[in-house]
Amino acid sequence: MGRVTVQIDRDADALYRWRIRAPNGRMVGVAADGFAEESQCRAHLLRARGSADRLTSWVHHPEGGGSATGWQWVARDGEGGNVAVSPRSYPRHATCRDAFERFLELLAQSVPPPWEGRPPAEGEAHR
Repeated sequence: MGRVTVQIDRDADALYRWRIRAPNGRMVGVAADGFAEESQCRAHLLRARGSADRLTSWVHHPEGGGSATGWQWVARDGEGGNVAVSPRSYPRHATCRDAFERFLELLAQSVPPPWEGRPPAEGEAHR
């Protein structure tokens, strides 16, 4: 069996986002926000991983989609901020809840990938 992998890449708006893939290769969670700097994205992932046992979920129908489009989850921190989102919709509420729980398990096991360039030195901004 494979291992949990994390990808950090740029989205359509050229912002960095992290994505977590299960050992079977299926994407299980995506950062809720994009970041201008790769170092900010990595720091966000590490904070999310460190607080995985305290994240809560909001399970809902996608905006404007209604029940015909299924259910999605949003992982929220203690202040109600969105941390991660489901990468797809699920046909049943219970399946969506199970997917969120699986995401939390895999988030706790995640390890950020190597830096694209060199990592920033202490106190230096990553470019």
